[in-house]
Amino acid sequence: MELKRLFFLICLLCAALTAPAQKSSEFRGQIKFGAFKHNVGNVYRHYPLHRVVFQFRNVGKQPLKIYKVEPYCGCVTAKFTEKPVLPGQLGYITLTYNGGGKHDGYFSENIEVYSSCEKYPRIYLNISGTLVEYQPPADK
Repeated sequence: MELKRLFFLICLLCAALTAPAQKSSEFRGQIKFGAFKHNVGNVYRHYPLHRVVFQFRNVGKQPLKIYKVEPYCGCVTAKFTEKPVLPGQLGYITLTYNGGGKHDGYFSENIEVYSSCEKYPRIYLNISGTLVEYQPPADK
């Protein structure tokens, strides 16, 4: 009886381990970004929201799927192309930096991208800049 239970557990474990591979086998495109880093320059405390768009292309022969975009800091939110990106087509990852409540000075935020790309299933993006106090132009 214990042998049957052990065999059943091994089969269940094998099925669980192969399920993700089966799921992503239809999406094996290759991802190519124009840039991995973007310096936004000065971000004014009075206007702390700043958007950055990273564009990528599927240079593979099969569709590409972005599964998750995970900023390391709560000051960055992400939106991305959720539908599979067909070969030769473009996809986008839009990051919004919110410097409200942060100290003035240099910032650098990392973002991890999980995709179905076989060669690079995890890619790291970075946005950086300097948070400064807004200085209105002086009247002449």
